[in-house]
Amino acid sequence: IEVTTKESSPGRPLNVRVPEALIESRGFQVQWDPPRTPNGQIKKYRINVNGTNHSTKGDETWFNVTGLTPAENYVVSVVAKTSVGFGTQSELFYVQT
Repeated sequence: IEVTTKESSPGRPLNVRVPEALIESRGFQVQWDPPRTPNGQIKKYRINVNGTNHSTKGDETWFNVTGLTPAENYVVSVVAKTSVGFGTQSELFYVQT
C-alpha cells in the first residue's frame, strides 16, 4: 500500500550561519540546513536581512547578500516555502560586515 499526503507548510530551516571566511565589507554568504520536516518539496527559501527579503532560485541552501554597508550590523533569518506556502522562520542570526 502506498499513501501520498498533501504538502503543507515546511518546518524552520536549521543552523543558519555566515562563515567568517565569507564575510566581506559589502556582503556575505548566508548558509543553512533544510528543515527537518519539509512537509513536501521545497520550492524556494526567503532570506530576510534587516527587513529586506531575498529569495533563492530553488532549494539551494545558501545565498550571497550584496550591496551592504561596511561595518554595519545585520540580522538574518530564513524561511522555506512549499507549494502550500511559507513555513516557520529560522532562528535569527547576527552578522557584522
